[in-house]
Amino acid sequence: MIRKKRSKVLETAKARISSIKSIAEDLNLGNGMSFPTYVELTERCNKSLDSYNTSVASADGLRSAFENEEELLADANERWLAGIGAIYGKNSNEYVQAGGTKKTSIRRAKLQKADEQTEVVNQ
Repeated sequence: MIRKKRSKVLETAKARISSIKSIAEDLNLGNGMSFPTYVELTERCNKSLDSYNTSVASADGLRSAFENEEELLADANERWLAGIGAIYGKNSNEYVQAGGTKKTSIRRAKLQKADEQTEVVNQ
């Protein structure tokens, strides 16, 4: 899950605003650095962070909903293949067309591995 973002810079600004209020609320350092401008910038940053965190929460909800639907679909995939295997048999061409593997093909692969291991031991 995506984590909500926190901002150390924003927390510092909020603490600094509280401290500056005790000095002078009309403080102006020049070059556009006035106390009201600083407060406005901090509020914009806070709104932006809130908006971001709301989007993250929404994305988490969407991801969770998708994962639930995906699990349901995976179950349906298995059930459809099993159903086709039950109707046509697991050695049928229909079963293979639906994405299954013939039972006889699986057995051959296991026998070949066993034969290969026997050859290695005999050598």
